[in-house]
Amino acid sequence: MAVDAELLRKIDEWMTANMDEFLKDIISLVKIRSVGEKRGIHNAPYGEGCRRALDTALRICDRMGFATTDYDGYCGTALIKGKEEKQMGIFTHLDIVPEGQGWSFDPFAPFVSDGFIFGRGALDNKGAAVATMYTMKCMQDLGIKLKNSVLLFFGCNEESGMEDVAYYFKRQQLPAFSFTADSDFSVCNSEYGILSLELELDVGGSALVDFYGGKAPNMVPDSAAAILKGTDFDAAKKKLAGYENITVEKNEEGVKISASGKTSHVAFPEGSVNAIWVIAQALNEQGMAEGKLRNAMCCIETALGDCYGKGLGIDDNGETGKVTHTGGLISLRGEKLILNVNIRYASNIVQEKMLAAIGNLVAGYGGKLHVISNDPPMYIPADTPLIQELNGICNDILSTDYKPHDTRGGTYARKIPNAIGYGPNIGTDTNPFEPGKGSGHQPDEVMRIKNLTNAIKIYVFGLMAIDKHI
Repeated sequence: MAVDAELLRKIDEWMTANMDEFLKDIISLVKIRSVGEKRGIHNAPYGEGCRRALDTALRICDRMGFATTDYDGYCGTALIKGKEEKQMGIFTHLDIVPEGQGWSFDPFAPFVSDGFIFGRGALDNKGAAVATMYTMKCMQDLGIKLKNSVLLFFGCNEESGMEDVAYYFKRQQLPAFSFTADSDFSVCNSEYGILSLELELDVGGSALVDFYGGKAPNMVPDSAAAILKGTDFDAAKKKLAGYENITVEKNEEGVKISASGKTSHVAFPEGSVNAIWVIAQALNEQGMAEGKLRNAMCCIETALGDCYGKGLGIDDNGETGKVTHTGGLISLRGEKLILNVNIRYASNIVQEKMLAAIGNLVAGYGGKLHVISNDPPMYIPADTPLIQELNGICNDILSTDYKPHDTRGGTYARKIPNAIGYGPNIGTDTNPFEPGKGSGHQPDEVMRIKNLTNAIKIYVFGLMAIDKHI
């Protein structure tokens, strides 16, 4: 469908009139530390932070006049009812990953400056969540009538399992077509598979007392620590003195070796440094690991030596650049060291071959491989008429020549039939910070306001197109 210039002008005027309230609503959500916690509390299954964020989002939607529903704290919805039975779904989430280290400002004291909103969750995904609310409000205020209903979904478990969307669909119908506002423009018609593994490494009888690191399985860990008993403190400090990102201190259980790294999302690991790998590499290089512990450290050093599958032996399983991975979490369980490995893989990759290669690597160091979950890739052909029309709307409004694309990230689209990713981010966008900062899952997270206002325009015309097709 052609983008109507007069309607575009009206949307611009409407956004100008509502800009202050729009920014205020985003800030009200970003202030909330809604890191998911599986506590099983009644009406707050993912912790009080997620509960507060959901309450805030639903209050905004109530104020706008939408019909809202709270699904026991797992998720919530806002609805504009159409004449027909079918629904168009918009999926967003309110949970965030932990803030991590390296911030130059308070991640939960959001502010607006130079065309950006600053704070954890501003980009992933609270700015987008509010933009979709304002899309619906804009259509309502401008009298844009749709024959089908518009359902806006607010999840609280997207970052750590997506159980929220499964909970919802056990109780409600599937939309005829949906998009997640948690991607890059133009149309993301393909998402990589997500494979979660545990590498179990035997360290029984070794000097290792503890090893911990990471905050989420899908984040490159920016901190880790190992504790060794029976190790001479002065000797350890001398051996590790040349490592800028390692500190050594005495501990009541022995010697504590801490490392710092640089975090990033596993799907976009460029420039990251894995703190778990830093420790394993240093212990091996300085001869501070013996016997089973050395086997474990060698396995970890090999597995995490890169972020593109080479260390795992899977970089040649498909087209070049079609795998990313990280060891996001590590812990000691009895005499077993457990490393969680998160892998993103393209649809052309043979999963059995990939698992066999990783299993051979781990077995070579005396360990065991456990598959925790395997979420297959999502794919809708790019030449589908609706995909082409949505792509064209984006290009018309942004004056770009984008094509439908894939992503190593994972959104609700992989859990919903007939769903795509559709903005609001721009993959080539820049932010005020150095590489490794400013994006989702990174310190100093920011969201460009213009990307959100452009998204509202695209979403208005996109919903009109979807309404026509379904």
